[in-house]
Amino acid sequence: MWTGASLHQIRFRVGDESDLQLQVWLNLTVDGVTSTLFLGFVPVGETSLPWTVPSSSATATIALTIVDSSGLTITATSGPIALDATPPALLTTDPADGAGDARVQGPLVLTFSERMSTGETELAVTFSPAVAGTSTSWDPGGQVLTITFGTPLAEYTDYVVMIGCGAQDASDPGNSLAGCPDTTTRLQFRTEIVTSPPVAVAAAVTEASVGDLVTFDGAASTGSVTAWTWTITDGAGGLVATLDGAVVTHRFGAPGTYRVTIRVTDAFGRTDEYSFDVSVRAAGGGNAWVLATVTAAILATILFAASEPGRVALMTATAGRMYGGKPKGEKDSEIRGAILYYVRVHPGDTYMDIKRNLVLNDGAVTYHLARLEKDRLVRSAIQGARKRYYPEGMRVPLENGGELHEIQQRILRYVAQEPGMPVALLAEHLGVSGQLALYHLRKLAGAKRVELARTGLQLRAYPRGPAPPDGLS
Repeated sequence: MWTGASLHQIRFRVGDESDLQLQVWLNLTVDGVTSTLFLGFVPVGETSLPWTVPSSSATATIALTIVDSSGLTITATSGPIALDATPPALLTTDPADGAGDARVQGPLVLTFSERMSTGETELAVTFSPAVAGTSTSWDPGGQVLTITFGTPLAEYTDYVVMIGCGAQDASDPGNSLAGCPDTTTRLQFRTEIVTSPPVAVAAAVTEASVGDLVTFDGAASTGSVTAWTWTITDGAGGLVATLDGAVVTHRFGAPGTYRVTIRVTDAFGRTDEYSFDVSVRAAGGGNAWVLATVTAAILATILFAASEPGRVALMTATAGRMYGGKPKGEKDSEIRGAILYYVRVHPGDTYMDIKRNLVLNDGAVTYHLARLEKDRLVRSAIQGARKRYYPEGMRVPLENGGELHEIQQRILRYVAQEPGMPVALLAEHLGVSGQLALYHLRKLAGAKRVELARTGLQLRAYPRGPAPPDGLS
């Protein structure tokens, strides 16, 4: 296919036994209309004539007629010549121009109106800010360009994609993108926020005395928090103090009940609040008792939260309660369903496993786990310093002095009895899915309790380390 209005060469060869030159006609036919490109004498041999093709999209043929000195003629006709004078256009993009929640993982998909010259088009696409480690692929028709990102884009960032005039269709030598050279094709989008929203958490101080230096600690707040603002108001709602920082101090000047509110703001401007009341007594004999009570409460909280069950209880009473007080929507149903599915696929995983692998904050995890336990869909068990979750109806394994799941104990027993057992067969013996069996095998392999090796198309498990305890099945 030749580009409309582009310059090409027409080459032909003539020969005759007696004449040294011959008369020729070159006739061009475009969509049924014939015109003469050349009329004259040419020497015997090869001749090359420049030809500027029509500036329209059509199909053309060229007929060559030769006449010798005796009047004999012969005609040869070329095959159809496709002409393309229509510039390509960018039809659609994903994400769309102006999108405000583009995925940081990508990809960027550009769909053009016709087959493109792939190499030139890829080089014509640029990003601002720059994006490193991209890779490209095309659909079989050469119209859809997919750009994959080697690393995720920055979240909540405006990106501009420029497609320069080097982007051309697949004709020879190529039509530049529509609008060139006066206009450069561009699109702009903003990436999504993937960081969990902030949750304000503060150890509530319920009592104090006039003149005491009271510390308010919001350092346990979760999320990408960049600012902590404390507001203290009196019983009538009047502003008493405004303080900034994760940990602040304040002296109350008069007895009464005060409302303390911590407001946290993350790097994306999202906020969350938590409020509690402080009862302030007049200065006097109660100071020592109040100080002892507050100190004991802080120490108890620190010791209680040092273990996972204690942390779960503390987060349920603080972050979970605040999360539960917010309006609920379809997103919360999706989160609860994801947690339930995770527990069914990974029975015995801990609270921290669930939070880390599903990328959730303390408020969401504790609230939805509590609801699932209340609805009798999951059950929990405290084993050592861990709190583990199981589907309702599954027998909770007895503690064995280690961190092995019941399924992992059974895997070790089977593998010890029959080294090299295929994973698919092992899953059948266990009565679980192949996916769940492989999940626990990989954990055991990471702990150097089993070794996985592939023989042909089968993945097999072999024992490593000490044999499983007697009596496991």
